[in-house]
Parts: sequence; structure tokens; C-alpha cells
Amino acid sequence: MTAPLLWRLVVSGAWLEGMSENTPATSTDPALGSEGDSNQLPGEDTLVERGVDDSLDEGYTLPDRPRPAVAHFGETAWEESRGETLDQRVAQEEPEVWEVDAAPPAHRDELRAGRLVADDDAVEAHGTDGFAIDAGVAGGAASAEEAAVHLVEEDHYVGAPATDDDDEVTAEDVGGVDDYLR
Repeated sequence: MTAPLLWRLVVSGAWLEGMSENTPATSTDPALGSEGDSNQLPGEDTLVERGVDDSLDEGYTLPDRPRPAVAHFGETAWEESRGETLDQRVAQEEPEVWEVDAAPPAHRDELRAGRLVADDDAVEAHGTDGFAIDAGVAGGAASAEEAAVHLVEEDHYVGAPATDDDDEVTAEDVGGVDDYLR
């Protein structure tokens, strides 16, 4: 048995002394395998009920999946002792993900924006204007607002700000007042 612990506590300027017994959770006995509380509940106190008393009696079931069409080399003792040729290894290689051109899925609109985040580098907006950047698709799902947003090139919309090279856009340039206001 281990010796009891001596403790001291200062309460309102006065020393209090006492003794406490070691418990398995506070013992530093190497035979217990761990020091302090292991934060592990005993099996009977857990909410997991798998129908067996001992978890070692539970067993293991292999997943139901078919074997690959081409069996891997080295599954038998003869194959392991013989070794695999370089040609066999090269034939099993698959291209890395970065070697394949990752095109967007055919059903996805190329001009659709993904997850929108505030653009910290944008100029300050006036009124209800806001600026955001496309941060990419997040998990393949978007909110209704994000799904409604599409990318538009600056030259393709009416009212694009004039640059130093361009003159100001007028109604005549667009094709009439009705087209300009649209």
C-alpha cells in the first residue's frame, strides 16, 4: 500500500493540514499502467450495447465487397517469394490527381459562383452595395442566395465603369435608352 498524501491549504491566512488516501485515480503505481484518471469509463457504464459481455467476443466481419477484377500480385506465398517485376508494378500505377485536368461537372454552370466571402481588398461600398469573392464550391452545396449569383465579366454589363482608355458609356453606345435602363 502506498503512503497517504499530506496536503496543506491556506485559508484566510491560516494553514490547514490534512491527509488523504491514495485512490487508483491518483496513484502513481507503475503496476496500474497509467498515472491519474484515464478518462475511460468501465464497459458497464457506457451506453454502447453490442450484445456481448466482452468486447473481445464480438468478432470481426469482413466488408461485403467484390474482389478487384485484377487480383494484386503477392497474395500467395509463391508470389511473395518470387517477387514482383518492374513491369508489373508500372502497369498497376494510376495517375496522380494533379496530373488529371479537373474540369467542373457537366451539370454545373461554369459562370456560377461558389461560396462567397467578403472581399477585404475591395473599395468601400455605398448604400446596399457589397463586394464578395468566389472562394470555391463548399461541399457541392450552396445557399439559395449563392446559387443565384453568377459571374459577369466587367465588359458585358451596362454601366461598367469607364476606364482611362474608354469614353463614358452612353445610351447611344448601348443601342437606345431602353437597353441602357434595362
